[in-house]
Amino acid sequence: MFVDLVRGAAASILGRPDPGTIDPAEPFKDLGFDSLAAVELRNRISHVTGLRLPATVTFDYPTPLALVDHLQDTIRPAEAGPASTLGAALDRLEEDLSAIPAAAPERAVVRARLHDLLWKLDGRGREPEKESEYATDEELFAVLDNELGSAPGHW
Repeated sequence: MFVDLVRGAAASILGRPDPGTIDPAEPFKDLGFDSLAAVELRNRISHVTGLRLPATVTFDYPTPLALVDHLQDTIRPAEAGPASTLGAALDRLEEDLSAIPAAAPERAVVRARLHDLLWKLDGRGREPEKESEYATDEELFAVLDNELGSAPGHW
């Protein structure tokens, strides 16, 4: 799949009508690539794959085969879904969250932390420094009691 993509893009950029003229083992430099051609190749591959590739991609991965290997290694984890590292971590988090009792004081801390993470991820939701505005008095006192180790309500 990626071999055809890289060879086709390289042939087009170099003005060759047939992608079969691109030897996947030949260095991009020997194929006739310069810095402008490298940027164009990066742009085309990024557009098709959705990956953010550096402008130095043909220098970092000097042959079409090396670039194909990199693309496969980069995309394969994303296709793995829950089996990916991040997906597995989210699965564990979901399990851990379901184990916290509804009345547990830790829920307010976890909720605030999750909102902070969502804010960092996409800038939506509540700003982290304003989270305390949304906690109830009971949640705040429960968290403080828990963190300070004092008996509930004994301030």
